[in-house]
Amino acid sequence: MKQKTATKERAPKPSSASMSRVSTRLAYNGRRAWKSRYLYLLLLPTLAWYAIFMYGPMYGLQIAFKDFMPFLGIEGSPWVGFKHFISFFQSEYFWRLIKNTLGISLYSILVGFPVPILLALLMNEVGNKYFKKGVQTIAYLPPLHFRRGGGEHRQLHPLPQQRPAEPAHRAVRRRSGSLYGRAEVF
Repeated sequence: MKQKTATKERAPKPSSASMSRVSTRLAYNGRRAWKSRYLYLLLLPTLAWYAIFMYGPMYGLQIAFKDFMPFLGIEGSPWVGFKHFISFFQSEYFWRLIKNTLGISLYSILVGFPVPILLALLMNEVGNKYFKKGVQTIAYLPPLHFRRGGGEHRQLHPLPQQRPAEPAHRAVRRRSGSLYGRAEVF
């Protein structure tokens, strides 16, 4: 019976034939890429868009780990690590925020998904094309209006018993998060 010895097995050296196949393949792919260079140039705007708008803003993510002071900038602000995350997770509002976020997400899935499908099915059954086009236009107007930032309704002459509007941060502190007398929304 032969005993196995603990020797390192060496990887076989590539033969000159396999090396020539690799160099041939690289040369072939290089020629193909050169022939398609104008198609690759069409990719440049897309790559630039991703670099500028998707990866560029990631530089600002470090603000979450710093005690950011605008006059010092991102680089000059002191590093605090997970201090802001720990204070958020230990906050009394953390679980309420999680519950509200999940509730809003569930609501938007349950209502926002089937309602447009039902509207489309109902509109498909309408025979009068002018009525159908009118309802489609009216149905699409609110999302377009709110997407561009509209929808702020200002009262020109407030009633005497109403107090003037206050900044949002004071209103939230004063009302302590209640909505219509209830402590929680969901």
